[in-house]
Amino acid sequence: MLNPMIFKSILCIGCASSLVLSLCACSKKYVKLDDVELLNFQEPASGEEIAVFKLEHMNESLGEVRIKLFEDAVPQAVENFKRLVETDYYDGCVFFHVSPEEYVMSGDASGLGTGGTAAVETPCLPSNQLYNFTGAIGFTSQNNYCDSRFYIVTGSTVTADDFVSYAMQDTQKYFPQNVKSVYMDVGGQPGLDNGSNMVFGQIFEQDMEIINKICSVELTNDYRPEKAVIITSAEIVEYDGEQLG
Repeated sequence: MLNPMIFKSILCIGCASSLVLSLCACSKKYVKLDDVELLNFQEPASGEEIAVFKLEHMNESLGEVRIKLFEDAVPQAVENFKRLVETDYYDGCVFFHVSPEEYVMSGDASGLGTGGTAAVETPCLPSNQLYNFTGAIGFTSQNNYCDSRFYIVTGSTVTADDFVSYAMQDTQKYFPQNVKSVYMDVGGQPGLDNGSNMVFGQIFEQDMEIINKICSVELTNDYRPEKAVIITSAEIVEYDGEQLG
């Protein structure tokens, strides 16, 4: 028969262990980070360089998509993108993946999405002031090296429970409170904020209706448009100062 004093000691140790585990779980849930200055929705200045895509589907124009570029925050990534645009790499590229509640992808000249071309051979470091809110455009990267393939976040609803779930994962993904608030306000893909994806620009808010048109085309079972959505031209231009919103 187990000595009552030994049993009591084991019980106390077990309770203490449970308390420590509970506190650890709670600390994951309630880690608080300082707010950061967010750049995604800063308006471009008159004369600032922006990118413009012209898109087409079934020989009909979908319109123009304008992109603010964050050259000061992620200079290598923006340089990579601008060089690709200026050498006409993106002209004729199709959107090879369309997931309406997540993102659309393009930037592979083969149209397959299996590879791309880098214009910059130096590492592209991400910024903690740019997040994958709805309308963000970014590169996927391997060890911080980017190629030509990019994604545009189409957005989905984000709730407070999503952030609790992220915090409880092994990755211990924490977000500043103001970042959480913006995600819950405008939507997006916080799961992409994992250090492997490189936000370098933001689609003008009123041009997201063009991206939504891409999301409405007929898709195959592997999320490719049945009829190609094509970037007919891409260029870098000076923003004319038109009021946004």
